[in-house]
Amino acid sequence: MYKNVVAILFLSVFFFACQRAEPKIEYPGTEPPTTKQLGEISIIYGYQDASVPPDDHRSYTIYLTNENYRFVVDSYGEIIKDTTLVLANQKEKIKNTQKAFKSCKIKNREQKIEDMGCTGGNGEFIKIIRDGEIVFHGSNYYCAGKTEGNLIGDIKTFLSNLKSEVDPKVFEHR
Repeated sequence: MYKNVVAILFLSVFFFACQRAEPKIEYPGTEPPTTKQLGEISIIYGYQDASVPPDDHRSYTIYLTNENYRFVVDSYGEIIKDTTLVLANQKEKIKNTQKAFKSCKIKNREQKIEDMGCTGGNGEFIKIIRDGEIVFHGSNYYCAGKTEGNLIGDIKTFLSNLKSEVDPKVFEHR
C-alpha cells in the first residue's frame, strides 16, 4: 500500500512539473501594447487569415497608440513584417479613428453559439484599451457566407479609416 501511495505521489508531482503554461497571444505579432497611464489609448484591429499553407497564410494586426502606428504581418506566428512609425498627426489620427468607430456603429451583439459546420474561414477583431482597461473587444469568424461572432457595424469603413493617411506601402507584404 505504501509503495502505491508513493508511486501515485511521484507520478502526480512528475506530471504537474512537466506541464507548462503557454502564454496566450491574442493575434499576430507580439502582445498588444500596454496602456497604464491616464489618457493612454490603444486601438487594435486584427485580421486572421484562413487556414492555408504557410507560404500563403498572412494574418495581420494594426496597433494605433498615443506613441505610434504599428503594422505586423505573420504566418502562423512567424513574423513576416513588423513596421512601426510615428505619424505627423498621431493625436488627430486617434481622434478620427475614435470618431469612425462611433460613426461606423461598431458594437458588440449577443453571440449565438452554434456550429457553423465550416472550417477554413477567416476572422477579424477590434479591441480598444483605454488607461490599461479593455473598454471594447469584438470579433467575428467568417466561413461559407456565414458570420459567427459578436462584432457588428461597418467594419470595412472603420478599417479603411484606420489605414487612411498612412503610406499604402506600409501595408504591402508577401
